[in-house]
Amino acid sequence: YHGMAWTDPDVRGLSRDFATSKDCWPCHAPEPVFLTGIGASPTARSVRQLEGVGCITCHYTPDGTAAVRAVEGAWCKPVRKLDRATAIALCAGCHNQHKTVDEWKTSRFFNDPDSYKDCIDCHMPKVEGKSGKFSSHACRGGHDLEFLKTAATVNAWIDGGSVHAEVSNTGCGHNLPTDARHRAVDLVAEDPDAPEGSAPLFEARFRNPYRNEAGPNTQIKPGETVTRTAKVPAGTARVRVRLLYSLRPGNVAVSTALSMDKRVVLFEKTLDASVK
Repeated sequence: YHGMAWTDPDVRGLSRDFATSKDCWPCHAPEPVFLTGIGASPTARSVRQLEGVGCITCHYTPDGTAAVRAVEGAWCKPVRKLDRATAIALCAGCHNQHKTVDEWKTSRFFNDPDSYKDCIDCHMPKVEGKSGKFSSHACRGGHDLEFLKTAATVNAWIDGGSVHAEVSNTGCGHNLPTDARHRAVDLVAEDPDAPEGSAPLFEARFRNPYRNEAGPNTQIKPGETVTRTAKVPAGTARVRVRLLYSLRPGNVAVSTALSMDKRVVLFEKTLDASVK
């Protein structure tokens, strides 16, 4: 998806083909980071925008390809310029525009030496290649369902005539969700036997709104647990609790070319409401 940063239909639709804000351009088609400066804000390039965030974005330098080790005679001229700190700074240029790296610095993955993990550990895990292990460039994230399911722990139960659900941000080294403001996490309790269109017992949305939107930032912080409760109506036989990840929530204005909602299920549990 880095390579699709300029062409992804979601990006094109949400930004009205980048017409709504040119503030997005520097991260969706940036100049090589080693040219603009490690730790500096990215600069938009005016050519080859269709390549999005490609190899040259993080690896191009005037004297060779930035790498974790130099390899004499290799065609791409790898020169040792990358270490963990530099790699995190490469991510931060774009991904800390919405404070993801700052959020990581509040988490146990940064502050607890025994739990330390950075961007690369989670999003670019080691895989086996022809010349040994290397960091996967698939960059797991919001489009990887199994990876998403590791982000949170969910508990749901019925007690005293009410349904209770709690979500804990146990797996992220940042807020849940983070970065892209059109992402959301929804905690929903509903009667699965109710007529279509019936209101849920509760529906809680966790999201960082755009700058021009009203409402608070409800992202779940690293290590934080949030709880929601609702009375179960008399005669209800079952209650279904789900945690949903929204790639483009229905309350975010998008072009008519995109459906208004695109959600995947991270957790689902059906509770017996007849037990008093």
